[in-house]
Amino acid sequence: GTASGFYSVEEVEPPIRLYCLCADKYGKQLHLKSVALSGDSLDHTHVFVLDAGKIIFIWCGAKSKLNERSKARLISERINKIERKNKSNIILFRAGIESDEFWDYFGGYPNKPINAQASRNYITSHKPILYKAGMGQGYLELPQVEYRANLTRNLLKPSEVYLLDCYSDIYVWIGRNSARLIRAAALKLADELIEIMSRPYFAAVTRVLEGLEPMAFRLRFCDWHDIITVDYTITPQMIENRKKESSPVPFGSPVKKPPKVDLSSLFHPRKTLMSNSEAEELIAYYNSLLKMMQCCVIEGRKFSILPREEKGIFYSGECYFFLCQYIIEDDDSSDESEDEEELQTVVYFWQGQDASKMGWLQFTLGIQKQLERAMGPIEVIPMKQQQETLQFLSHFGGKVVIHQGKRRDEVVPKPALYQIRSNNSRLTRRVIQVPVEPKYLNSNFCHILKVPFENSPGSGIVYIWIGNNTRTEEAIHAEQMGRGTFESSYSNVVVQEGAEPENFFWVALGGRTEYETTAEYMLCRRLFRCSNEKGYFSVSEKTPDFCQGDMSEDDVMLLDTGKEVFVWFGSRCSEIEKKLAMKSAQVYIKHLVDIEDGVKRKLKISKRGQEPWEFTRCFHGWNTHLVS
Repeated sequence: GTASGFYSVEEVEPPIRLYCLCADKYGKQLHLKSVALSGDSLDHTHVFVLDAGKIIFIWCGAKSKLNERSKARLISERINKIERKNKSNIILFRAGIESDEFWDYFGGYPNKPINAQASRNYITSHKPILYKAGMGQGYLELPQVEYRANLTRNLLKPSEVYLLDCYSDIYVWIGRNSARLIRAAALKLADELIEIMSRPYFAAVTRVLEGLEPMAFRLRFCDWHDIITVDYTITPQMIENRKKESSPVPFGSPVKKPPKVDLSSLFHPRKTLMSNSEAEELIAYYNSLLKMMQCCVIEGRKFSILPREEKGIFYSGECYFFLCQYIIEDDDSSDESEDEEELQTVVYFWQGQDASKMGWLQFTLGIQKQLERAMGPIEVIPMKQQQETLQFLSHFGGKVVIHQGKRRDEVVPKPALYQIRSNNSRLTRRVIQVPVEPKYLNSNFCHILKVPFENSPGSGIVYIWIGNNTRTEEAIHAEQMGRGTFESSYSNVVVQEGAEPENFFWVALGGRTEYETTAEYMLCRRLFRCSNEKGYFSVSEKTPDFCQGDMSEDDVMLLDTGKEVFVWFGSRCSEIEKKLAMKSAQVYIKHLVDIEDGVKRKLKISKRGQEPWEFTRCFHGWNTHLVS
């Protein structure tokens, strides 16, 4: 926490630990190994770090290597910066010139000479064991995570809790998105794990939060490189100038530079949309590799296999998974029989925008393990509504329908309106349910209006509305979707724009009102994300197939509609992001005027939950309930 006039923060004193700087069996990767706080632990071939909280001692043996002494200094600097907030003093000395304060932590001077050779315990280093804590069938599981030669950072997932067993230390790494129950259970398991095996008396359990990992933990990973920036271009004149400043700068620290800002995405041209021929080639390629596809929906703690006629039909309140097997392409041109084909198992997890997160937990903690036992290793690709991969969409051929609600909801029959739209190519074409209002009609799109009969349950009319500005191919697709999506008891009527019947069509929409006859914004719409998550402010562009789910609550978004540039503030964005995003929008508008020599776009601000129609129409199937 942070101390203020209302709160006081008590600083917890870290435990006093003695570490030996050891190398792995190849002599390449160095790490800190906990040893007993005793003079018997020291030897002249190693470098030792005594972490006493406010003071960090570096003791260098007489026969220690130069690179180990330098590494120990760098590690101590990182401990001071990351764990001590630059409040610790670092003292380095060679063996034989130790201070009395140093020996006080050992209980006085040792009674015998320092060991000339390293202890056998340091030579035979134990290989770290990584466990993943997870819920099993009513109990906590602790499976071991397999890795090759060295640990890497990508083994740690933010939604999981891991135990790293280093023999003399057990670290409980807690991901920021992990469940509370698993966190508490993992800490208790770590205490039990210490007592199961024979360990030294000084072995301890350390709780590690994601993003606040101590150096002793980071050094166990081969790709967790922390670099201290040192400016070697400092001249004597620069040092003299710094001494004259009111706040002296330590020697070796980098010269202050203006904060880094990356606005390059604003000056790039709009991303080129995929042509229909390219989409057809992509669909044919991915489907040629597909060996098998099984569609399932998660229902509580179980799952059900979907009937074939429901392939491509989704509900926004449900979670689905698709078990696919792909043929692995072999560069070898030798002829092999189909029986010898190598297959890769991929599971796509699809979550609707109204679905609970419990579906993902049920899948990862239960269903995924069942699939792995039956199928072997599988690759899981999680996706959210309208954020699907092109490979996944290619298996539906542009025939994707998304209904509102749940699959088995018992609802009172009422009119339902669907808009057919493609944001990139026919590969990303979707039929999405929208509010039943005339303003959602547009001459550039095809629509489907389902009107049930009040006096005849289970029957009605499905109107397939063809906009005047649509292409023949789009009209044929709309007619196919209208005839194949809904119940066979509904009659299908193809209606050209302007020839709608008054009695059923406009009555179901609430009356005839004006609607848009053009969609020029589809040719200009662009969405940018403004964030400082990289440590500096940067602007990145979303794909042309962007959706409401791309709106990040932690950031600021810029939406270009062709006539306006909206600055949208997420509920958790920072003030500095707001200010820099406003400046970025102004720079972007000026840039467009310079290159297009056209009408200057208007700069508008939009807050979460108060988006105007000019804003929401750029998103296919904007759901007002998500921001209310």
